[in-house]
Amino acid sequence: MTYRNTAHALVTIARQARAAGHVSPLHGAADSASASQERLRGLFSGLGPTLLRDAPYSGLYLLMFSNLRDAMGSDGQAASPATSFAAGALAGGLATFMTHPPDVMRTRLQLRRNMALNAGAALVCSARAARCTRA
Repeated sequence: MTYRNTAHALVTIARQARAAGHVSPLHGAADSASASQERLRGLFSGLGPTLLRDAPYSGLYLLMFSNLRDAMGSDGQAASPATSFAAGALAGGLATFMTHPPDVMRTRLQLRRNMALNAGAALVCSARAARCTRA
């Protein structure tokens, strides 16, 4: 069988496994625990820090890209693709360097907030996996 893309492959394999009676030991354990305990708060955890990182990144990138492209280009002419690529790469690197610390803080906040929940879900998944391997 030929798969159209990665998503098609994953869905097809999951359907075939389910039809054969195989149940994933991870099926639903973490999802049901998260959904029942965190609800909307869990869905939007980290939204504020994410916006605090992405908005400055986009602003810095656009500002630096346009200024670098204009500085690297020749007078009065449109920038070449190579000039635009170089300006974009440099602007992206600099903007990432400047906004990376808030991204690390966001990730740590999300991990700390969900650590107890994730530990409980991991125990449930491990118990289900052990049960499936014995059978």
